[in-house]
Amino acid sequence: MGLGKILFKTTLVLFFALLISSLAFWTGPNPAQAQEITGQDGAQALDGWWDRLANLEPGETAEFTSYMDRVISSLWNQSTNSGPVLSVNEQAYLKDKFALNYDGMQLLTVFQDYIQTHSCQACQGKTGYEGFLAAINPAPRDYDYLAYLYAKIRDSLPLGFKTELESTWGFSESEQLEFFLQLTSLKFSTLEPAELWPKIENVCQQYLHSKSKISSATLIKIGFTPENLTEIINLFSPAEKVKLGNILKKMGNFHPPATINGLVYLEESSDHSGTQVKVSQGESVVSVVYTVYEGSFSIPGLTAGTYNLVYRHPGWKKATQPVEVAAGEIKELPPVTLVLGDLNDDGYINVADLLWVADKIGLRPGMAGWPAAQIADVNKDSYINVLDLIRVAKNIGS
Repeated sequence: MGLGKILFKTTLVLFFALLISSLAFWTGPNPAQAQEITGQDGAQALDGWWDRLANLEPGETAEFTSYMDRVISSLWNQSTNSGPVLSVNEQAYLKDKFALNYDGMQLLTVFQDYIQTHSCQACQGKTGYEGFLAAINPAPRDYDYLAYLYAKIRDSLPLGFKTELESTWGFSESEQLEFFLQLTSLKFSTLEPAELWPKIENVCQQYLHSKSKISSATLIKIGFTPENLTEIINLFSPAEKVKLGNILKKMGNFHPPATINGLVYLEESSDHSGTQVKVSQGESVVSVVYTVYEGSFSIPGLTAGTYNLVYRHPGWKKATQPVEVAAGEIKELPPVTLVLGDLNDDGYINVADLLWVADKIGLRPGMAGWPAAQIADVNKDSYINVLDLIRVAKNIGS
């Protein structure tokens, strides 16, 4: 993923989630969360966005570019009814946190150049990304265009980042790195040197994590609010709002992913780690995570919808929980406690579990059969005896 593409996506994701909720055909915004938003969040939330331009007709692409130009300009340059959405100080703070430079709207210009250059002649009647592939082939002129595009994107980067690259990797290597980032961002897979890609990916991640951290609470504080974005959208005519809404719907869902956080406690244990949390939607397993020592878990990157969570730990009775999340929601679940005693893992605590423990009575660490039988040592005294049997009996029927 090219750096210029990541930076452009980063700023888009900051206001798209708010922008969409401001349009009449979407529901109201979710309350602001204090979670951290990173450049990686932006890239993930709009992953595939570039390719989805292929869903648009040439006229829609031109309209979308025009609308985004107006929205971004209202955020950074032009005045709305109450003045700029972001003050000079707020803009400076945001630019510093994200290491972005929007003077002159270079990145938007690059986006427009891409659309205008690769959705016309030599596209063999195709549009969007398919038209881009048809136009490339690649031919010598494309190398010239890449050099031009690279120069424009590089000029839009802050001096600090260019200095950082030069001091860390050396001038020639950093130039090469940035250039190949642009190649990959434009999907020149045939020109991409395979041995460089792991290094490029690692550098992108380091840059995102070190430069692009800001909290959504801070965004709200400095003026990135649904109210301000609503004010911008209200400057559009009713017909333009409908057109923009239809374009966004056609391109896909721009809301950031949801996250589920929770706690799973193990009865009669001080170490609550190792519980498997399996997340399913219908017949599909979406994610599998495990709790840490205090019992906490987190499941990021979820789309809006209803999920079924299954909590399972050897020796404890499994539990299930349906959870519904909205787009971009941070869902904090109430704690769940797994009941001790389902030693044969059949979903019940009954006489069958007592028989299972009774069969292991007398075993200690180091004896044959201990590794498989040790979950029967429910009181953790390194000896399976009648005390373990009594403890399991207390939970029969639970």
